[in-house]
Amino acid sequence: MYDIPESIVMDALNKAIDVLIERHRELGMEATGEWISSLEARAGHNSGEIWGAHYTEQLVFGRGPGNRPPIAPLERWAKAKFGVSGKEATSMAFAVANKIASEGTTWHQKGGSDLLEVFEDPKVVETFFYQIGAYLTMTVADELTRSLKELAA
Repeated sequence: MYDIPESIVMDALNKAIDVLIERHRELGMEATGEWISSLEARAGHNSGEIWGAHYTEQLVFGRGPGNRPPIAPLERWAKAKFGVSGKEATSMAFAVANKIASEGTTWHQKGGSDLLEVFEDPKVVETFFYQIGAYLTMTVADELTRSLKELAA
């Protein structure tokens, strides 16, 4: 098995993150930019992962009715989304939190979003594997060239 350098895996993961950010924006989910800033590629020995904010689950599945969500993040959201501040942001955050507690989020009501489904898109999969495949092709070609030179010598 060939070792794929972390830099190759990181480059492929970062391209995948770019597609994820684009989808996040297409869905109208961007407000504060915190979620986008939280995305991080982590590469290891022949492996990689994409990490994000803990509330990614709510972006994908929505949040069902039940306990009221925390107010502070909703205040930041209200400030970023509607340009309000102070008591108006706090009041809006409480109103939204109470509505979420009673009805769930819009994404929950819709059955979730397709945010992470971008990773199933054939174009994204092809791009990711092209990155890895290009490296492996070069590695195998170099190895074959060396072997042929040794045989010819």
